[in-house]
Amino acid sequence: MAVSVRHGVPELSDSFDLQMTLLALCKCLHESGQVPASRLAIELHKVRFSTMKQLHPINAECSFQRAMRSERILTQCVEYADRFLAIELFNTCKVLAKGLRSNPQLLPGVHLALGPQMWEWHPQPGTLRLLGDCIPRTQTFRSTLAQQRDVVVISGGGFGSAVRRVTKSASLLMKTGGSWENLPPMVKKREFHAAAFLNGKLYVCGGLNDDLEQEKAGEEAVHGSVECFNPRTKTWRQLPRMSVRRHHHECTSHLGCIFVSGGISPDRPGGEGPLATVECYDPSKQRWSQMPAMSTERKGHTAASVNGKLFACGGGSAPACLIEHLDDSLRYWVPGPSNGTEAVQTCLASTGYQGQLYILTHEVAPTILPDQIFLQRFNLMTGEWKVMPLEVFIQ
Repeated sequence: MAVSVRHGVPELSDSFDLQMTLLALCKCLHESGQVPASRLAIELHKVRFSTMKQLHPINAECSFQRAMRSERILTQCVEYADRFLAIELFNTCKVLAKGLRSNPQLLPGVHLALGPQMWEWHPQPGTLRLLGDCIPRTQTFRSTLAQQRDVVVISGGGFGSAVRRVTKSASLLMKTGGSWENLPPMVKKREFHAAAFLNGKLYVCGGLNDDLEQEKAGEEAVHGSVECFNPRTKTWRQLPRMSVRRHHHECTSHLGCIFVSGGISPDRPGGEGPLATVECYDPSKQRWSQMPAMSTERKGHTAASVNGKLFACGGGSAPACLIEHLDDSLRYWVPGPSNGTEAVQTCLASTGYQGQLYILTHEVAPTILPDQIFLQRFNLMTGEWKVMPLEVFIQ
């Protein structure tokens, strides 16, 4: 395995191709009866554990056997096809190096941008930590953020009021490295667009265009265009357009596809306004398909895929419409129960953790205040809401 170490952090060269090769090799060995899959997984984890112990010196009594008893993740099957497996295991072993007891704060958190500031949210144990004014100067406070485990990409954004100026720049942050890397610019200038990772590639959809670009090049004011960034080739590629132009919408990966929901569109029957419509892009077929519309129009909402269910959170016009999910048959949306809050809430972020939905909410207001952000958990099995403790750290 081509692994180099720089500043104490392992780097993988062409990790996806390498993992594909390993996957094929392991399948051949297992099918031929040469190496049982369970034995291979254990031996592979032993090597990783030994390597991480060297990178993070710990108590000499710490052994792989003790780690297996205290951290079940080390005995689970290895997902060879996962591009970011190396990063995940790096964090796992970093946790072990701190004392063999899971510390969720060391695992990848959910990054979100509130104004010019970057925050990291851990649903368990319930913390929201300010990372500082660390958004790259090439971006603005109206940029869009997308994350896949330890990899964060922030793209586009705008500035100005009388004349809207928009950027096409993009930047990548790898949490294990801690510094931003400038990416090639997007094909189109965008703000209030949506983005999501799927199979290691970044998909960017819709958004508002630059005023001067519209006048100079005759481009559309609201984008229906879609583009994809390939980290291996460091290139952007335009994809088939959405059926509806959108901004202030949401984009998330679910069941191997990209789902785009809600937002504001000039293509809405009756004139520009919020949407309830949903469409889905299948990369294998390279085409968009219409999906059932949500039960209510949503804009500025969030979405999360949890236990095979796609949830839409916030962005509605009534407290009772806080969440809903797409039925397993993909034929209709199921409104969730009210969380008992009378005020209309803005959903800042949503994610799945241990099979349950966690959301960060804030009452609709011109300014988001950290001490007025609330953490709520929705139990998918019981359909019950619970307000969870949230500790905010401002450094």
